[in-house]
Amino acid sequence: DARMELILLLVKAKRFDEAEKHIGSIAAGERTPMVDYYHARALIGMQRRAEAIPLLQKAIQAMPDFVEALVELAYAYEQQKQWNEARTIYEKLLKLQVSEQDVCLRLVHLSLRLNQPEKALKYFRKGPDAAAFKLTATSMFLESRHYLQAERLLKEMLDEPGVPPDVFLMLAGIARDQRRDTELALSWLARIPASSPTAVQAEGLKAQILADAGKEKEALASVRNLQQRHARNETLLLLEVRLLARLKAMDEALARARQAVEIVPESSELAFTLGSLLDSLGKRDEAMKVMQGIIASHPEHYQALNYVGYSLAEQGKDLDRAVLLLEAALKQAPDHAYILDSLAWAHFRRGENAEAWALVRRATSLPDGGDPTIWEHYGDIANAQGLKNEARTGWERALELDHPNPETIRKKLNSL
Repeated sequence: DARMELILLLVKAKRFDEAEKHIGSIAAGERTPMVDYYHARALIGMQRRAEAIPLLQKAIQAMPDFVEALVELAYAYEQQKQWNEARTIYEKLLKLQVSEQDVCLRLVHLSLRLNQPEKALKYFRKGPDAAAFKLTATSMFLESRHYLQAERLLKEMLDEPGVPPDVFLMLAGIARDQRRDTELALSWLARIPASSPTAVQAEGLKAQILADAGKEKEALASVRNLQQRHARNETLLLLEVRLLARLKAMDEALARARQAVEIVPESSELAFTLGSLLDSLGKRDEAMKVMQGIIASHPEHYQALNYVGYSLAEQGKDLDRAVLLLEAALKQAPDHAYILDSLAWAHFRRGENAEAWALVRRATSLPDGGDPTIWEHYGDIANAQGLKNEARTGWERALELDHPNPETIRKKLNSL
């Protein structure tokens, strides 16, 4: 009993290797389902989930209603991407009436991961009649791009008393992004009370809709009116700077971006917007300083990592660091064409043509790979390897995509 108490404390203190050593001292004949459970917890804590799963299965076989072991097993299956197995365990937990809301949400999530929206709806119907549950589950349908089902669930909530403002906000988003119906989107937003916590978000979306409709000045006026009550709101500050840039008021946009960073100094997005503006205005040394600052305070900001890494590669400076930064960016945003291209370019500048070629080919195969600079790099890297036809393909594609320096590309084509 004392040993088990010690193991429990070690697991809670996240001293998993020590817990495992003590578990190893327990004779096979003395191992209970609880010992197997805590052994599995220790293994999971050490990222050894594949070893933990058989122990949890064994504990559950001995105690079929061992709820804690069932929860751990379901989560372990999820982490191993064994979606069907996880769903089976969650269904058992649902029958045992364990955390009905949380379990139903996990079942909705898993069914959507398996691209089974109708099954997800079935689990949604089994969930509690609570607005928080319904909104969370509906957001899962939206995130998995099952917009029709999400819209249906939101409209069902319109018939209930005290409709949460988030319902109108989500419906407005669907109307704008999926139905391309500006008037419908604005009509949903108009139903959100000004006193609601969602009002700022709603006004922000309204400004975006107006801007998309070419009414940037009206959108800017709306944002500035709202800022009188929410001066430190990051979303509104970002919107104001972007609207000023769209109106080509670049000096005013830059000045406001500098103010915004002082108002909300902890915001990496405001800092990145400032850095991007500086870059677009040719103030690249200052932009680099801002981006370096973002990496120092937010080391996982993949856009800043990409900016600094690509800038170093372009300048042919500190290429080893450029590769490390871009690999870190790619880890945060895998299958991002711009980052793959940046990493390809860094390898190319280091003379590592084979690595560069594999990366740039992958970049051009992605949906966001239709950028003229990416295709120019494709041509440059192909040409360096003597692949003349591929080089021609890359440079011709760069011209088709309206490369900003077409004469440079034509010279490259003429050199073949």
